[in-house]
Amino acid sequence: MSKNNIPLSLKITSILFILSGVLSLINILYSIIVNNAIRIDIGIIAIFIGLGIFKLREWSRTAGLYFLRIAIVINILIFLGVLFIKNITIYPGYLNLSKMYMLAFIILSSIVYILMYLVLKKKEIRELFKWYTLDREG
Repeated sequence: MSKNNIPLSLKITSILFILSGVLSLINILYSIIVNNAIRIDIGIIAIFIGLGIFKLREWSRTAGLYFLRIAIVINILIFLGVLFIKNITIYPGYLNLSKMYMLAFIILSSIVYILMYLVLKKKEIRELFKWYTLDREG
């Protein structure tokens, strides 16, 4: 199967995973350079998930689904924290955003995560990964 046959929604999902991982890498580097501290950010694995999805690796679809479930739960917890905790700081030393902007960002990112999740759960996408895995093995 060529990359041209991959549905656009899956290509976009793959790119969003890669971008998410790159942003995590930038956060790590920023923390080292500016704050002189090592920051652990497991979001960097999104790069590998995105690359695997683009190559139609079944493990990456499964990992992506788990990653998105965790991200959605974390967003819900952060949303509740921002909503109910006075003077909350999500990323100390980075941006000092108002609660309204933080809530808007959390809602927007949650919508994107849910859409990515729905793409990976689509029957055609599941079958595409299974077909490609069988085709490679056969």
